[in-house]
Amino acid sequence: MSTRPVFKDPPAEIFNRLVVEFGQGNYKELLKRAPVLARSYPNSFEILNMMGVAEMCAGDLVGARGSFEKAIDLHVGFAAAYNNLGVVLQRQGEIQNSIDYFHSAIAANPEYAEALTNLGNALTSLGRYYDAIKSYQISIEAKPSGDAYFGLGNALKSSGDLDNALIFYRRALSVDPKHFAAASNMGNVYRAQGKFEEALKFYRRAVEINPSHPQTYNNMGALFQDLGLFDKAISCLEEAVGFRPDFSGARGLLLLLGRKVCDWGEGDGVYHFDVGLG
Repeated sequence: MSTRPVFKDPPAEIFNRLVVEFGQGNYKELLKRAPVLARSYPNSFEILNMMGVAEMCAGDLVGARGSFEKAIDLHVGFAAAYNNLGVVLQRQGEIQNSIDYFHSAIAANPEYAEALTNLGNALTSLGRYYDAIKSYQISIEAKPSGDAYFGLGNALKSSGDLDNALIFYRRALSVDPKHFAAASNMGNVYRAQGKFEEALKFYRRAVEINPSHPQTYNNMGALFQDLGLFDKAISCLEEAVGFRPDFSGARGLLLLLGRKVCDWGEGDGVYHFDVGLG
């Protein structure tokens, strides 16, 4: 029975090829190559980290968690693996544990902007808005990004500060003009403020960025419903259901608005129905 030779470090040529595949997002190829290389080079925490990212992108959270834990065992100060393990734990619903790993990543690299943003996201999900805002602000000081501005906007929105939330959603779009979630959330905030023209403007911008996202069409449908424009609302909701047939919220509102049009005709009154905007 033959055994696979074990080497201390991978040759630069092999490692650089993995880095290129990693940077290009070629995770399927990475998933094929990284496990083989990890067996040949069991002490390479970088290979384990890249394998974990590929597993995470493929939806294998259990495998990714194991890869990141092994990488950390090999290199206790490996900030990227701490951050990535935190992301896995967050997706698995272990929010407090994820926070601990984001803190470990930041302790290893105090200007690790991505980990600071991820920490802010986790804190926001727990309703710890003040701490989240501080984390986003430090992230932005280290490296301004659309995601950090967007997260700061979310924390402010969740804390009830809608005007400042809009400021930071707008900054997210200025840094990243294709930041779909920032455009969509601006529409949501303007709708909550009763500024329907502005809301429609940003919903349409969100559709331009991502023409196949069902929630945006649902939100536009709810906005047209607020305005009593039921035919337009129905058209948007039909788009939402077309992209996501199991979208129960859009289907329910679509059914109710269909009855509304049949009973009263276009534009007669406003039919209020809470579809739970994100």
